[in-house]
Amino acid sequence: MSQLKNTEEELKGLSKKELLGVINILKKKFNISSEELQNTTSKKDLNEIEIPTSIFVKELGSLECIVKYLKEELNLTYHEIAKKLQRDDRTIWGTYDHGIKKHRKKLSKKKESYKFPVSLIKNRKLSVLENIVKYLKEELNLTYHEIALCLKRNEKTVWTVYARARKKLK
Repeated sequence: MSQLKNTEEELKGLSKKELLGVINILKKKFNISSEELQNTTSKKDLNEIEIPTSIFVKELGSLECIVKYLKEELNLTYHEIAKKLQRDDRTIWGTYDHGIKKHRKKLSKKKESYKFPVSLIKNRKLSVLENIVKYLKEELNLTYHEIALCLKRNEKTVWTVYARARKKLK
């Protein structure tokens, strides 16, 4: 029991990147799938939708990309999207309408992209992009450059958005 307590203390001292490395080693050693691990450790709502970062395109704003993805890929109604994002139904309809006028093609969703929970968007203290950048920076420990590539934005823009988010939350 004492050894377990020592191991627990050592794990607490690891960075997120180091901890992910330990998790990968354990997954291989004990043949645990990512799904099993997620089901075991997940505290999220089972209905939580995860948005892949590969859906972002230069032509569209963050909310437009998210609404377009939820509508076209997950076949959610405007009302369902509005409830998930805590927005008015008319806002969602207008956002989708503007989005399809600017970008008619389907959004690509690659397997290797990062994901963030749709519930992030509910936080109205920050803009949609601020919420996403903050999550990718703080929760997934991505660099500004990596975030910029994911969201198809300029690295300086990402830095500014993150700085603004941090300032708003002080």
